[in-house]
Amino acid sequence: MKAALPLLLALAVTGCSASPARPASSGEASPDPSPPRSSAAPQGVSAPGVTTASTGTVKAEPAPAAEPSAPRAFPAVADPGLVTFQSLALVGPEDSTTIRVGADGSWTRSGASPSSGTLDAKQLSALRALMEEVGKAKPSTEPSIPCDAITSVAARVVFGKGREIGWSGPCAGPPPPVAVQVLATYLRQVADGRPASELEQTLARPR
Repeated sequence: MKAALPLLLALAVTGCSASPARPASSGEASPDPSPPRSSAAPQGVSAPGVTTASTGTVKAEPAPAAEPSAPRAFPAVADPGLVTFQSLALVGPEDSTTIRVGADGSWTRSGASPSSGTLDAKQLSALRALMEEVGKAKPSTEPSIPCDAITSVAARVVFGKGREIGWSGPCAGPPPPVAVQVLATYLRQVADGRPASELEQTLARPR
């Protein structure tokens, strides 16, 4: 019995050393780890929080063409009375003035600075005499002075049964007859309330 004891002890030690290995715990590294995944987003798909800019071009639409403005014209004259004088701005802000003198000597100015009044007997007689000259006046033969100015004003006198004499300036042809120039100046001075002495000087102008 004593002789068999060492043999049994040796067998026991050998059995313990040959026991199978324990499976790896959850905290231990795997012997064959899988390769890490790429964090980049697939092509053509934006990653969260990333904005992709469009490379397309946008065609600019042409601006609408401005409509042509209508040409300026004198206000209509239903009844010229003894005589009606009109002036019209052709450039810049629209502006026109109409001065009408009735057969009884009453006058009105409409436009930017409206006013009215009545000619005295002497002034009315002088205006009638001037109107006779205007009715007989022939077109001016004075040559127009050449210049590069833009035609900026037009004027006309309307009288009698539809008679009209018009002109424009500066540098837009020969001036109107001298009698018409005197008439236009005289009517402007009347509407501006110029003194009688100045009106007489205008009527005395050579023509």
